[in-house]
Amino acid sequence: MVHSRQATEALGLNTYAARTFVALVSLDEGTAQDVSEVAEVPQTRVYDAADELY
Repeated sequence: MVHSRQATEALGLNTYAARTFVALVSLDEGTAQDVSEVAEVPQTRVYDAADELY
């Protein structure tokens, strides 16, 4: 996961967005809480990170 996160950060994503992206790719489906746990991002910031990805 570290290499994927470093690659996404190199594309200009902030740390939370990079972690959220990697978590979303690794999960088949899930809630914001699931993404938060996998990404190690506060649940309230998952929505902000998803907005940045959009």
